[in-house]
Amino acid sequence: MVCAVCVLVIDDKSEHLETVKVLWRASSDTLGFLPDGAFTDYASQRRILAVLDSAGDCVGYLLYRVAKGRATVAHLCIAETARGQGHAAALVRHLVTITGNLRGIALRCRRDFPAYSIWPKLGFAAVNEAPGRAADGSELTLFWLDHNHPDLFTQEATVGLDAVIDSNVLVDLAESRREESQGLLADWLQDSIRLCVTPEHCNDFDRSSDGALRQKRRQQAANFHQLASSPADYGSARRLLLPLFPNRATPQDESDFRHLARALAGAAGAFITRDEPMLSRADDVYTACGLPIVRPAELIGRIDELLREREYQRFQVAGTNRIFRQRASSADGALIGAIKAPDERRRHLQAIVQPFLADPQRFACVAVRDRDERVLAFYVLERQQQFDRVPLFRICSHRLAGTLARSILTGLAHQAAQDGHAGVLVADSRLTDDVRMACTDLGFLPVRDGRLKLVVSGVHPASDLADKLDQLGTDDPAIGRLVRVLRSPLDTATASQMEHLLWPAKIADAHVPSFIVSIRPEFAQHLFDEDLAKQGLFGADVDLALNPESVYYRSASQRLPAFPGRILWYVSQNRKFEGAQSIRACSRIAEVCIGQPKPLFKRFQRLGVYEWSNLLDTAKGDCERDILAVRFHDTERLHPVAWDAFQGILREHGVRTNLESPAQIPATVFNEIYALALNSSTLR
Repeated sequence: MVCAVCVLVIDDKSEHLETVKVLWRASSDTLGFLPDGAFTDYASQRRILAVLDSAGDCVGYLLYRVAKGRATVAHLCIAETARGQGHAAALVRHLVTITGNLRGIALRCRRDFPAYSIWPKLGFAAVNEAPGRAADGSELTLFWLDHNHPDLFTQEATVGLDAVIDSNVLVDLAESRREESQGLLADWLQDSIRLCVTPEHCNDFDRSSDGALRQKRRQQAANFHQLASSPADYGSARRLLLPLFPNRATPQDESDFRHLARALAGAAGAFITRDEPMLSRADDVYTACGLPIVRPAELIGRIDELLREREYQRFQVAGTNRIFRQRASSADGALIGAIKAPDERRRHLQAIVQPFLADPQRFACVAVRDRDERVLAFYVLERQQQFDRVPLFRICSHRLAGTLARSILTGLAHQAAQDGHAGVLVADSRLTDDVRMACTDLGFLPVRDGRLKLVVSGVHPASDLADKLDQLGTDDPAIGRLVRVLRSPLDTATASQMEHLLWPAKIADAHVPSFIVSIRPEFAQHLFDEDLAKQGLFGADVDLALNPESVYYRSASQRLPAFPGRILWYVSQNRKFEGAQSIRACSRIAEVCIGQPKPLFKRFQRLGVYEWSNLLDTAKGDCERDILAVRFHDTERLHPVAWDAFQGILREHGVRTNLESPAQIPATVFNEIYALALNSSTLR
């Protein structure tokens, strides 16, 4: 008999959170370890669903993650006395409903677990399998529940996080000590983290006077991936970190410092430690170089956030003199050596690069370097009538590889739009994982000749966009799929995704929720507006500072923008900035979340625009007060539409707002304002 149930999203203030932890403890032998702090992190992100029975008691929960366009179930737990009553199905149904805009839901389950047989009954399909991390040789099956959105393009596999563990955590894992560290071995994390050691572990163990113990520790370290780095990268990392560690009084202090430098030099995505003195320096280290220092429990709770750290850290490239671009005129040995793929011969690459350098009228060859003159990236751009072509695109192995790839590719797409070209084709066949992931995230299609970012300007009915793609004269299957989707009925999620793939195009007959949101000029200049930036002290390379994504904060009491959705940005009045008091840009909403200032600041700090003081102001000085964060991307600069002009359009359609809070507008209003902004002097 099925009892009446209620499924609700719980947060870190919920009375049911402690019950969730009790339920986990009763089933932790199959669910695996999850630190107490990680439960709080997931609750604060509203990623825990609780199911209540008819008496209002919590009898089960589902804990999940969201990354790369899909949800992943980490835990599904029902109290033993409440099983067989439909609670698990109710939780999954609710998850399906609230993640309907995503591609689907994934999970991994051991074949020998009792719950294994339930997943097909709940609509999941067993699509793959892999060995688990357990020493008993367990097998994991990947289950998938598809939301049946159109398959617009092939999804890249997620690039996992290389996380360096210090010696204490290594021993915890090798000898099954401390539950907090054991959580790093959970099966549901195996696709997301690669636990790494560095050469400094050997030095650390060598200080022991016990020869047998030294050998044992070396053997234990051999079970983890060895993170490599060049002497030059290690030297650069040491110089960057030295000011933060001036007093290294003991051999242990010196070793801890070298551990961190090795992690930074090897482009690790995180450094995991239980050492309190090291953790106390976490904020300073992150500000200096973007490397997060976290406890095991913190990494588990923030894994998706830390994966995004690897992909994009804008504050590490914008508004500083750390990174700069220059036209390359000759292929020096350092350049070729830096951009050469591991299996590529130097002489062969030299022969490829030299013709590009020899014809500067046809090819722009650009090197991106740091302040030590080391090459971080190199690309070649050939401007053509239809598509701008990039025959060579190399990002060196570096902690900023994902950030640079996204910044450069975004700049190329903006340039193509400004020049009226149909798109950008990256034709290099040796793209790294970081570049492939960046291409996927930015809407580059995998086509026969490489990765193609289509660029279509204007607001058009979906059928007209399909005609424009047909007129490109290509028979590539990827473009053919887009044409077929555009000629079919579009739901909101698919329409928003099509606008992402065809940026900056907007679909006139799509039902994508649209808002006008007010923003202060001092934030707008960093988020999207170079014209305003030139009036301030924004000393960044403009193309490298273009934002693939950013975040905006408001009071949580105001109306929530919807996801997926669009934002027209109204830059509020300020006498210091010419051109304010007008709509100046349009963005696509990527995520909307509510939380307390500190967790939100930590989550989005990588985007580097708002300071902690700004969030505290938004929360009226109350660290316990919830605020709203809107993460957005696909920003397009518009010709300014002044207050009187767009207010006239709003009044004609019966919309009255002074923009003190986000104002939702009908599609017809959005289309009129957007079309007004697209004139001969449009700046994107």
